[in-house]
Amino acid sequence: MKECEEYIQFVTSKIQNQINHQYSIQSRGLDYLTNYGVEKKIEVLTELAKDLGVVLE
Repeated sequence: MKECEEYIQFVTSKIQNQINHQYSIQSRGLDYLTNYGVEKKIEVLTELAKDLGVVLE
């Protein structure tokens, strides 16, 4: 069970890091298509976390 909890923490941190990375890209004020792509990636990552039952910060 401990291995499972550690894996969930690992996945949670990876998802959160990717979302933070996408926000940093978005904050650079890039063109519309790049910004749209970032928004979609954030949506997908957030949905993935929700489906996995992971609580993001």
